[in-house]
Amino acid sequence: MVRNNFKHKVVATVLSMIPVLAVAGNGVGNAQEPSEYLLKFDIVGQPTGTGSFIINGPGYAAITTSTGAVLDNKNPGLMHAKLSGAEIAFQGYLTDPVVNFTCVADSCRIEFDDGSVLTSDSENLPLQGRVARVYGPVQNENLTASSTPLRILGCGGLKGIAGPMNGMVGSICFNGTFNVPDFQTNFSLTGGSNCTIVMHKPIVAVP
Repeated sequence: MVRNNFKHKVVATVLSMIPVLAVAGNGVGNAQEPSEYLLKFDIVGQPTGTGSFIINGPGYAAITTSTGAVLDNKNPGLMHAKLSGAEIAFQGYLTDPVVNFTCVADSCRIEFDDGSVLTSDSENLPLQGRVARVYGPVQNENLTASSTPLRILGCGGLKGIAGPMNGMVGSICFNGTFNVPDFQTNFSLTGGSNCTIVMHKPIVAVP
């Protein structure tokens, strides 16, 4: 059972990812922008204090079919980046039909193998995520007496601060689940999500 007075912050996630799609974005044959990525990642973590977690986990280039369906298959050789120090703050209670959360300023750092580093743009486009309890538990292998899988979804802005994507801006959007523990016999927050990242270099620098 999910604790009724849940009001938590989550420090989320180390994950890995690689680009699986890059397309021309300006109509003049520039295949470098926007830079687009489709990623699948798993997370697992333990609480570090009242209402907070440090989450780690691998991420993979998503594998799709010709119909556009995203498969659950994950190839260990397709891990090329990590998200670390992402502190996620919830507002409200998990008894609410919809629980909002956001990424705390100066967290959500994504590091790629090529040296690129992205961080959440909490000033201009803060992450706006939601836990959709209104949709009920997601039927998966993590639906147990001590863990409730709930749908998560949302988007937020990103800024490139190092490497080839330095100075670029864009967005991250995700659709997945948090397996919320009961905080009685189980204290691990796990989950997984498909997410997209799209980055471009702005004509005018973004503060």
